[in-house]
Amino acid sequence: MTMRIRVFGYMNNIYYQHGIPEIFQSRLIKIAMSLFGMKHKTERKMISNGFAKQPAKIPDSLLKHFNIKEAEQDARKIYPISPAES
Repeated sequence: MTMRIRVFGYMNNIYYQHGIPEIFQSRLIKIAMSLFGMKHKTERKMISNGFAKQPAKIPDSLLKHFNIKEAEQDARKIYPISPAES
């Protein structure tokens, strides 16, 4: 499965490739979002700055099981996540 992600406000395209096929539930959600126009509504809301500016706190369970760093890219905070080293 290959996903194409467009970072809004920028011309960067991120390609993510996963080794297993997409599950049925994921396909169903994508179809429902398309049918109800949720993708376009969300995109418009993001472009019009309708989202909160501050990110939510990272849950403790993620902090325990993954290495999460804070970085800045194009004047925005990003959080690279990698597997925790055993």
